[in-house]
Amino acid sequence: RDYMEDITVIKHGYLKDSSQHLFCVFDGHGGDQSAKLSEVFFPEIFGHLLKEDLSNISNCLHKAFIKLDQEAKKENCITVGNTATVIYINKKQLYCANVGDSSCCLVSKNEAKIISYDDKCNDPKEVKRVKALGGQIIDNRLEGILAMTRAIGDYDLKDYGLSAEPHIFQCEITNNERFVVIA
Repeated sequence: RDYMEDITVIKHGYLKDSSQHLFCVFDGHGGDQSAKLSEVFFPEIFGHLLKEDLSNISNCLHKAFIKLDQEAKKENCITVGNTATVIYINKKQLYCANVGDSSCCLVSKNEAKIISYDDKCNDPKEVKRVKALGGQIIDNRLEGILAMTRAIGDYDLKDYGLSAEPHIFQCEITNNERFVVIA
């Protein structure tokens, strides 16, 4: 194709605070509409939630993913969507939230550790969740269409178990951590 469906967001000094940073990868599929929407709305939505309640960052991330998905519905992201992998750093705390299959790896002095969760159609927990909601996995795809079980947008698959509920990882940054890779 002659266009890119993937978007990155880098916000050093997020919310005008030098101790906060936001990094996002929105990997579009079916077009770039949903990824572009995520680029614009996620930092705004998440920032607003943080200003309301900085004491529960995991909850703010969760709510931001759900609100972002609702924006995708308003913008008619019916057959287009995107994965979302977000890193938020506040002082010495690192948070990773994701839906879909864009992975995130935390690299330290001694190891590299995957801190995201790939929502693939061959994951027994995800298959069970999808089937409980009336969906099915056909040819290792949700309803024979999408290779993942969680995403932003793709409203044609929400009634079949597609979810925007993120997985969230949190840790304290020590002198051992070197960098994070989102891919």
